[in-house]
Amino acid sequence: MYYLIESQHQFEEFAQQQTNRCFVELILNHDLIHPVLNDVSLVYIRPENDKKGYIIPISHNESFSILFQQVKKLIASYKEVFVRDKKTSMYFLNKKNLIHAPINIENLSFPIYDYYHRQYPNRNDINKFIPIAKHYERCEECFKHINFTPQSGFYNKAIECFYTIESSGISVDTALVDDYFTPNNTLHSIKNNVVYSQYNVDTTTKRPSNSFNGINFAALPKDGSRKAFVSTNGRFVDIDIDSYHPTLIAKQINYSFGEESIHEHMAQLYGVDYKTSKELTFKQLYGGIFDDYKHLEFFSKTQTLIDTLWEQFNTEGYIECPISNHRFYHHQLPNMGPQKLFNYWVQNLETSQNILILQDILLIIKGHKTKLVLYTYDAFLFDISKDELELLEDICSVFANYGLKYKMKYGNNYYDLSLFTIYV
Repeated sequence: MYYLIESQHQFEEFAQQQTNRCFVELILNHDLIHPVLNDVSLVYIRPENDKKGYIIPISHNESFSILFQQVKKLIASYKEVFVRDKKTSMYFLNKKNLIHAPINIENLSFPIYDYYHRQYPNRNDINKFIPIAKHYERCEECFKHINFTPQSGFYNKAIECFYTIESSGISVDTALVDDYFTPNNTLHSIKNNVVYSQYNVDTTTKRPSNSFNGINFAALPKDGSRKAFVSTNGRFVDIDIDSYHPTLIAKQINYSFGEESIHEHMAQLYGVDYKTSKELTFKQLYGGIFDDYKHLEFFSKTQTLIDTLWEQFNTEGYIECPISNHRFYHHQLPNMGPQKLFNYWVQNLETSQNILILQDILLIIKGHKTKLVLYTYDAFLFDISKDELELLEDICSVFANYGLKYKMKYGNNYYDLSLFTIYV
């Protein structure tokens, strides 16, 4: 069978082929436009044991088209569908059989894409004009790098959480966006006064980045630029976990800070004020424990943990992280040291704990107007419907159930926020 399937007869013949596992690549209208604003141009399907893949046109200038619903139904019939980006694929396909199998496409060279983007910077459907044969070449090359060993189910679930958050978008005042930010192209991520971010879990520590179209949502300046993000449901509620990393580490080493603030607790042990205590604790957790404080139980146990992780990393060749069971392998991480390894371990622990939190919260707000619109490591931003304020108590209970202390702020935009408290 020829690689291009563009007639109904050819499609029906292809659909009769028996396969349980395949690699699927969706070629969207434009590689740089957010998937929620995008559509499918071509579908590449490569059965695991076939000698070649096949392109099914959905909307392309060079060929006839097959109805996407037919293709979607066919893909849903496969037992395991490996995709480079499960989160993007979920915008168009049933998630149940999708398996995230990322490859670093940046290491592969496809100059024709750069050429077309330079020549036609304002087209939103540029992939419809790039020859199908060139799309096919890229997909065939990608297939060579796909690992058909399923990734951790934990991170497949994590991807589903981040899909739910980013697909909601964040309402914006577009005039203020223009004042404070410089998107590469506003049409790529903003529509109807809603901006879309894009989480990426394929990082070294699995801590997601979230930068898209020239805006780094994971590191928004804490200045007037946040006024550009506005609530549409009624009000924003920002929940910020207090002293997150010390809390997580304390749980792992069985240390209790008591009922008081962590930094107040440590201030008494240091013999300094609150502000200095906070600075001392974070400097030591991320940069190495000072000799003057190694006798303190919290730091003594933390140093033992750091040493244990480092020894295991070198003797067994890997360490396995709590909750996620993600492994950091020695052969994949050159130039590693004990403190750097510990920092990676902490970031993974933070992310894993957050995924459990996200799963619980998204279940609570499912089907409601209230949305979780932004997640940034130790902070969760909700657009709360004024008719659903009672949900806040359930949301706060999630953090309390995991033994986490937090602060809450509310306001009409992401900058003008005021503290408030709910007791659960």
